[in-house]
Amino acid sequence: MDLLPLFSVVSLLLCMLVSEVSGLNAWDRATVVCETVGKKHVVEENSNRIVVLDSQCKSGEVAWRLSQTYVQLQINKPSSFRVCFSSAAFPSLEKYGVYRITDGGMEFAGSPNRDGDVCLTSPGTSLDIVLKALDIFYVLTAKFTISCL
Repeated sequence: MDLLPLFSVVSLLLCMLVSEVSGLNAWDRATVVCETVGKKHVVEENSNRIVVLDSQCKSGEVAWRLSQTYVQLQINKPSSFRVCFSSAAFPSLEKYGVYRITDGGMEFAGSPNRDGDVCLTSPGTSLDIVLKALDIFYVLTAKFTISCL
């Protein structure tokens, strides 16, 4: 009897149990990679879902797992800017929505697969955006570009 498959299943179950007991779900995380002056680096990988992008970030990719949740991006630049989101999912398959955070709450801006690239212009030097799954997916990715105006 080959014990390797059994060991893998037991390890996975123990990992899930430890996650639940500790109150942390190791799989429920968001990762943001930014490109600044030709170099890519991980900005943050965490489970609190709020990521601050510094003024040097020009483009990148957001990935989040167990995506019935969301990722909030706080973008700051020295002047007004435009940020555009795209998705590599099949056309017309709505994977995620882009929302602008305003004083009145969240304002839906569009879904990159349904509407094409979704672009938002900042009213000043900062912009808060939420990327939220429109269905339950285990992994979602969103590409973005930022350009100063």
